[in-house]
Amino acid sequence: MGFDITVHADQFSTGGSKVAVDFGAISADHLEASTDAEIQLLANSNTIATALPGASLGLGCNFTPAGKLLDAGATLAIASDHNPGSAPMGDLLTQAAILGAFEKLSNAEVLAGITVRAAAALGLED
Repeated sequence: MGFDITVHADQFSTGGSKVAVDFGAISADHLEASTDAEIQLLANSNTIATALPGASLGLGCNFTPAGKLLDAGATLAIASDHNPGSAPMGDLLTQAAILGAFEKLSNAEVLAGITVRAAAALGLED
């Protein structure tokens, strides 16, 4: 119907990234379970990989493999996933800083992830 698509992908198991890429989704969100295969799919597509470190912190699971995604050439956005069930801490800057430390991201990569790349994942071109 012409709607932009976002996919809740690879949070606990893989497969969502392939759906996102196959359907031309604007973003694939979560990606905590993504393997090298999903990383390559996303890197070779226009789908924006969106890390949601608040869910990792809230659930005690792995972080999105942000460094590997960037190294492969994917576009990485960072968002809070602020919700009371799995990500009750809505502080995006703290979450992004923690993700950056765990994934060995540069300050520039983190800043781009929460600004221009996050805007692109929302379809904001201005």
